[in-house]
Amino acid sequence: MFCFFNQQISSITSLEKCSICNRRFTQNRLNEHEQACKRSKKHNLNSSYRYQYNSQMHRWKGLDYGTNTSRSYVKQKSIHTPKTHWREKHQQFQDAIKG
Repeated sequence: MFCFFNQQISSITSLEKCSICNRRFTQNRLNEHEQACKRSKKHNLNSSYRYQYNSQMHRWKGLDYGTNTSRSYVKQKSIHTPKTHWREKHQQFQDAIKG
């Protein structure tokens, strides 16, 4: 088991850096990775950029309405109703019954 561990350490030390992203790979995988890394770098000028998936656009893709339509979950302005003063009316009603 110790011998196997030493072999792993020696294989880890033989890793080489990718010239584009500075990640380390074994020699047999480095060439393929650099080709993929170049394609990725050409596609994204900033390698740290990641596309943010918009699930709403995906859900609405086949439907009749688009993103510009009003949505029911957006709060509409509530219409201000006048106060009814129900407590005073209730108190007057109780006083009338007692009296």
